[in-house]
Amino acid sequence: MKRKVLITGASGFLGKHLIAYLLKHTNWQIIGQYRNNKPLLPVNFQERISFFQAKMNHIEQFAKVFLQYQPDTIIHLAAMARFADGQSNPEEAIFTNFFGSINLIQQAIKNHVKHFIFTSSDLARNARSAVGISKLLIEYFVVMNQNSQMKSMAL
Repeated sequence: MKRKVLITGASGFLGKHLIAYLLKHTNWQIIGQYRNNKPLLPVNFQERISFFQAKMNHIEQFAKVFLQYQPDTIIHLAAMARFADGQSNPEEAIFTNFFGSINLIQQAIKNHVKHFIFTSSDLARNARSAVGISKLLIEYFVVMNQNSQMKSMAL
């Protein structure tokens, strides 16, 4: 059975590079979430990747994606990650990072996802900003929601 991987933040720096790597080195089916600009990929990989546009905290959109694609692995890269952006709009950082991630983890548990990988930030180490605090809280939430059905890790 071919692995189905949902990658959030597909249009970001890490997302684009991770997708390119996985397309080249695996046979996995990839579902990429993006918020702003859809990533461009070589034509020869289009049958192995699907994209959808959604904000992280839109529960209904993610519920539909889980029903349609049934991913077994999630690599969660999407976030408001820049310190300055979080400082100028802390509410958006909390809604996007924290509540969006909680939504994703709950959908993963509900839909029997086997692996959940979350990328955190060095801002979480001495969290003093909206971005750092939201990332630290998600790290704890990932660890608290690991179970025998879903292996989770925060990087």
